[in-house]
Amino acid sequence: NLYLGILVGVSIFCTLIIATLAGAIIPLAMHKFKIDPAVASGPFITTINDIISILIYFTIANMFLGFLPK
Repeated sequence: NLYLGILVGVSIFCTLIIATLAGAIIPLAMHKFKIDPAVASGPFITTINDIISILIYFTIANMFLGFLPK
């Protein structure tokens, strides 16, 4: 189904953009607060990426829900 492909493609694209931004911004913020970015940013980046990717997928899926076959 075309709409399902668009849903997954847009979700992955948005998730990659957010993950890239989080991976760049969180270590810089940790360094500013005098926390070792190599140790502290790993769990934060992973957790933020997981939560945001699920939220993005479900939000876009909710927007496309009317177009998907029943």
